[in-house]
Amino acid sequence: MDVSTMQDSGKGRPERAVYATVMSLFAAVGLAALIAAFFIYALQLLPTFRPPQETVALWHLSADQLAAMTAREARLSGRLGLASGDLVAIAPVIFLALATIFAFLSVSVVFIRRKNGWYAFFAIVQAAILILAAAGVFP
Repeated sequence: MDVSTMQDSGKGRPERAVYATVMSLFAAVGLAALIAAFFIYALQLLPTFRPPQETVALWHLSADQLAAMTAREARLSGRLGLASGDLVAIAPVIFLALATIFAFLSVSVVFIRRKNGWYAFFAIVQAAILILAAAGVFP
């Protein structure tokens, strides 16, 4: 979709088209990656820290209990806790979490080209807030 030829009124707002395009691409790629990662994990095509059949037995634990047990097991085994299969399983979730950040940054480029400085500023600030929140800066 050529954003530069879109009109500036009504539904033809280029920033809306850019935002929707970025979100649509991330959703399509993310869904495909989630499906592929599920099969890689479930079929154990890559080594994992804990096999899927053992994971079911741990569902009764709280998040704190599971984290403490996993950390203890990782120390005892000398492994990091995330083997290749585990990383593949979580990577699509991380990818999808980045969608809104990239969408705001993409829209900010449109605002800068259209000389809408304040809108660009707020789009960049929103992306920065999301990055900081993901990094755990905000409780």
